[in-house]
Amino acid sequence: MGDSKLETNIANENIYKKFYKVYLAILLSFMTSRLLFQTDILMVSPLGAIATAAFAVPGKIMIIDTIVAMGLGPVISVSVSREKDLINKNKIITSALGFTFFISILLMIIGFIIYPFLNNIFIVNNEIRDLSKSAIFWMTLSIPIRMLNFVSSMCLFASGKSKSVSYIYFFTLSLNLFLNWLFIYKFKYGFSGSYIATFIVSLFELTWLMFLTKKLTNQFPISKFDLIWLKSIFQKLGYEWLRLVSWQFEGFVLIILFASKKEWFSSFSAYGVISEFLSFLLMPIIALMRTSSMQIAEFCPNKNLQSAKLFLKPILIKTLPITILIGIILIFSSKYIGITLYKLDSERLDWWFSFTLIFSIALPIYTFSYLQRACFQACDRFSEIAKIEILMTWFFLIPFCYLALLKQSSILFFLVLFSKELILAVILYLSVNYVRNIYKNILKN
Repeated sequence: MGDSKLETNIANENIYKKFYKVYLAILLSFMTSRLLFQTDILMVSPLGAIATAAFAVPGKIMIIDTIVAMGLGPVISVSVSREKDLINKNKIITSALGFTFFISILLMIIGFIIYPFLNNIFIVNNEIRDLSKSAIFWMTLSIPIRMLNFVSSMCLFASGKSKSVSYIYFFTLSLNLFLNWLFIYKFKYGFSGSYIATFIVSLFELTWLMFLTKKLTNQFPISKFDLIWLKSIFQKLGYEWLRLVSWQFEGFVLIILFASKKEWFSSFSAYGVISEFLSFLLMPIIALMRTSSMQIAEFCPNKNLQSAKLFLKPILIKTLPITILIGIILIFSSKYIGITLYKLDSERLDWWFSFTLIFSIALPIYTFSYLQRACFQACDRFSEIAKIEILMTWFFLIPFCYLALLKQSSILFFLVLFSKELILAVILYLSVNYVRNIYKNILKN
């Protein structure tokens, strides 16, 4: 598709109507997954600060399956979106789910071996360690379920079945809330009850998604994966996994730093709440990124970066004011959320207020940055994103975050996180090649 046809497509409002329909369905999916966690942490919060601190541990220690699933999602969805032949599209979907099932079983076995070991080594507080151990068991057991849920939903979204997928999410939220109450307080399972509830809800979700996928492909959705197809996407998967390894280890290292000193317990507990809330807050932006990469792959299959950015320009113009409004609402509701919902005490509120102030300002930057990522992903330029993010994380973010912890400065800590995203957004906007040429000219002079 040439640029002239691209401009014709951009002028066609129906394309953007479809874009927003797909986005709303993906947003519902992503927000539901985070709302399930938010429901869990809100139900767990009355159990005390130890419980909220333990709640953050599994998500940071259990990094391998998360990396694999999140790497598969964008690569497979772009591949499905770009394929026009229905038979080949269905073959990609069943191969993707077959590969996901195979690797998820392997990751579950590995997880039962290494995740409890990592928990015992890095979590120094005995009470936190004991609680997180039970959570890790249930999270590890559900690895195949969670991975199949994520990849199958991405395949269905990329196949235009977003409306049918959405039905399950209205059910899972109410079911999760009920089961949390039932297992935590009625059956007296306490902290573990939250994870048992989530496990059961995930099974219901998987049943529905497999039914839809079988209906779409007219065959059992999990089949033997095609080695030729796998080989065609493996390099892109490798770079995306490399980027996600860096991203997950970033959270893992931060958890280790927070947990390394007992006197940092209040900061650790506050960060446990904040990290989950931030994940929830970024879900609309991540959903926008996923939608954008799929839609660009469908309507701009020439893999031209400038064409991709041109396609997203109307989206960017509409979404930036919305993120500014959300930021303003977050600032004014910060006290209510921190005290009433999360039951934070005065020590933890210092970190909470610093976070809400800085990230309210940073939300438009995150939106812009994630849309730039979408352009690069849709153009199969996964390697360039990976290289930039890894450099920014390990040569900038981690050292300065550790400095902020030593000073116990919540403002400095969150300013560092914001600065990383700002620099990344600028580099991706200018394009890697442009920045590289500037660097070469500096060296020559």
